[in-house]
Amino acid sequence: MLRWTIFIAFYILFTVYGFQAIKTIGRSVWINTIFIVLALIVAGNFIYQFSMASEGRVITGVKSYAFGVLLAFLALNIVITLILFAEDIIRFIMGAYYKFFSTEKDFYLPSRRQFISTVALGLAALPFGSLLYGMIQGRYNFKVLKYTLHFEDLPKRSMVIK
Repeated sequence: MLRWTIFIAFYILFTVYGFQAIKTIGRSVWINTIFIVLALIVAGNFIYQFSMASEGRVITGVKSYAFGVLLAFLALNIVITLILFAEDIIRFIMGAYYKFFSTEKDFYLPSRRQFISTVALGLAALPFGSLLYGMIQGRYNFKVLKYTLHFEDLPKRSMVIK
């Protein structure tokens, strides 16, 4: 039970930061609602799939997809969180500077920049899209390549070990 609690706490933390970027860029209520519903569906599906009993230790295809979609969504939110947390540190330093070195004594915290949120979403789309592409298209897209290599400085094969 503790692992689910820790997982849910981290998931909520990363999703809230991801939501901050969505909220800053798209001021539409629909976009915000879609992001929240998507976050709930991804987490709910994952918890449902992995809390159901299965035969032995076999991970079925549905569980694999649930885990993959969760990883893709978490990758999206983790990249957003790293960028926005760095911006929050800078915003806090600027606010502290205005508090202690400005003539106004009110604490002024600059608002979140739309450009930073857009860059965060753009960078986060790369691992998100890559993971989804790898799950859907790339899972059977492999090739076996056979090459014969010749090296002039290697000795001839004179001894066979059995």
